[in-house]
This record gives sequence, structure tokens and C-alpha cells, in this order.
Amino acid sequence: MGIIGHPGAYAEYLTLPLENLHIVPDGVSDEQAVFVEPLAAACEILEQVDVKKIHEAAVLGMGNWPNSSRECCAQPFRAW
Repeated sequence: MGIIGHPGAYAEYLTLPLENLHIVPDGVSDEQAVFVEPLAAACEILEQVDVKKIHEAAVLGMGNWPNSSRECCAQPFRAW
């Protein structure tokens, strides 16, 4: 966890259960793999909220999570 050359995430104080760690398949680049967690968090919105009942929404913030959230929430409407 962290940035190359830096321990990051308070590594000396942090432990994770093994089931939280997943091997990235060889066919998935590091550039692609960094989007897995934000995309998974964004997709969880669809399990928590029936977005088809919502007519308007605002997704605030910058970075991977809000961009992924916007795309995940818009997807059900594209299927109509």
C-alpha cells in the first residue's frame, strides 16, 4: 500500500486481513488495477439506492470515486 518508494498508509501501523487482499491478474495493468476499489465503491451505490426512483442527483468531488459513481448511477438510465 502506498506510492512506489514510499511506505504510505501508515504501513508500520496498519494490518489488513488476508481476505481483504486480492491478487491482480497478469492481464490487468497497474494503471487499470488502481480503479478497482473506487469502481467497486461506486457500484455499491446501486445496491444501496434504487437510482431509477431518483430524478436528479449531484455527485461532488474530484478523482476516481466521483467519476466512477457518476458513471455507475447513470448506467441504469442508459439501459432504458
